[in-house]
Amino acid sequence: MDAKEFELHDFVVMPDHIHLLITVDEGMSIEKAMQPRADSEDSLRKHREYIALNPVRAGLAANPGEYPYCFRYLADKKLRRG
Repeated sequence: MDAKEFELHDFVVMPDHIHLLITVDEGMSIEKAMQPRADSEDSLRKHREYIALNPVRAGLAANPGEYPYCFRYLADKKLRRG
């Protein structure tokens, strides 16, 4: 098994489910990873936006940067420290 079978681009942990945005290596079937697949830069951008806004739509945060269980929050926090 290769060390890099997929790359995690974005995530959010919700109270009752999780969203992960990943791309898989060529040799791995998408079924073994997760679905749906983002197959273009535009699709990747749209999936990231959907994931980031999920806590806002659920009423858990006023904007994506306020919800502590997501990629955007952690990335912003890292930038503030850096």
